[in-house]
Amino acid sequence: MIMKSIPPFWERMKSISAEDISTAVHETGHALIAYFSGAKDFIHQIQIKREGNSLGAVKFNGNIPHGIFQLIAVGGSIANDFQVTPHGFGHDFMQIKMINPGTSIESLQASGRALLNKIPKEVRENVASIIAYLKVIPGSLLPTIIARAYQEYQATLDGTAYLLSDFEVSYEKA
Repeated sequence: MIMKSIPPFWERMKSISAEDISTAVHETGHALIAYFSGAKDFIHQIQIKREGNSLGAVKFNGNIPHGIFQLIAVGGSIANDFQVTPHGFGHDFMQIKMINPGTSIESLQASGRALLNKIPKEVRENVASIIAYLKVIPGSLLPTIIARAYQEYQATLDGTAYLLSDFEVSYEKA
């Protein structure tokens, strides 16, 4: 069993590199689209860890229907404040086209934006910062992370963020 103490947003950000947060935002896009498209139970692991040419990954268990998998794959390209850039998405787009070469990336991105709009940008950023802080998490921890991200967001809106303390998570190694 792994036990971690996770500091509030402003403290977490001091210990996370720009590369890790950028990677986490990308991977969070994939994970949140999986979560909101009904594939959350397939998420095995979210990692911000270099493996070969990849800086991070969302790993899945089981067979996700092709249409949902394509939607998940496009998630990283729209996760960073819905800005589409040509960097880091080549493999994602390749997976989409391998399933169906005629698939419209733009159409998938529009559907993905609709799913990501279910939660405020600040909550998505908080989720990404928690994932970047932890580096490797099991998919089963994602709902807890989303709940904490909402709590931090609400505390910021209420002007009570200074009252937030570390929160503890425990989980099985992914």
